[in-house]
Amino acid sequence: MIFTVIWQKSAENALAELWIQHPQERDAITKAANRIDTLLRTDPHLKGDPHFALTRSLLVAPLGVIFRVAEDDRLVKVLAVLYFPPYISNGFS
Repeated sequence: MIFTVIWQKSAENALAELWIQHPQERDAITKAANRIDTLLRTDPHLKGDPHFALTRSLLVAPLGVIFRVAEDDRLVKVLAVLYFPPYISNGFS
């Protein structure tokens, strides 16, 4: 079953802001957002991890999203997006 993925306006705005604020990561941010859309189109209730009431979280570096699935409507709504900067080793492991 295919689901429609929509991004809440505040999540879209946050994604755009991240893209502007992190020019060195634009390609990675774009690829992660596209991958999130692709992953959430099928079996979204099985993707990511349970979050709070009726929401789930999914990490596709460098982005994380909080989303809600409406199975009856075959709809996934991305509610929030977060940025996880790339890990840079400090030489101490």
